[in-house]
Amino acid sequence: MTRQLIFFALLIGWGWQTTSHAQHSQSTQPNTPGQTDYRAGVSFPEQAAMSIADAVNRLKHAPNGRMENIIVKGQVTAVCQKKGCWMILEDRNVQVRVFFKDYAFFVPKDIAGKTAYAKGTLKWQTFSASQIQHMQEEAGQQPSHTTTQNPSPESQTLPVFVAEGVVIKDYSTQPNKQ
Repeated sequence: MTRQLIFFALLIGWGWQTTSHAQHSQSTQPNTPGQTDYRAGVSFPEQAAMSIADAVNRLKHAPNGRMENIIVKGQVTAVCQKKGCWMILEDRNVQVRVFFKDYAFFVPKDIAGKTAYAKGTLKWQTFSASQIQHMQEEAGQQPSHTTTQNPSPESQTLPVFVAEGVVIKDYSTQPNKQ
């Protein structure tokens, strides 16, 4: 009986240690001193990025209306102000809404104006008028049912990027010292 109790105690201890280690290895690591980039999701080589404008231009000619496993770069012009569950990247007046695959991660809500890189899939997606209104509200904008690109109040087909990983350049999680 004593052997069984010792074995059971060791088994529980081993299980707790294994679970604790697995949770730690999957957690996001904080920025190291001197590092000012925010990273989430899968890692990727930033130097392989194409501009978001070039990617959308190529998407127009893609045979299946999608480009997978690509890396893009643009300036963040808007972010979901509720959770950070999407951002808009822009380059040369071309905008793409970036969502995060399976909601696996979010981005900070104060990254507008920063340069961002993302790896994932670029595709066309149709949004209903109510979806567009909802996203405008999340961005803290006054809802409108029309845009200069597509005046239809019913729906809009826009390029979207589903990111598996992102890098926000020159972002520090340290509070500003005043």
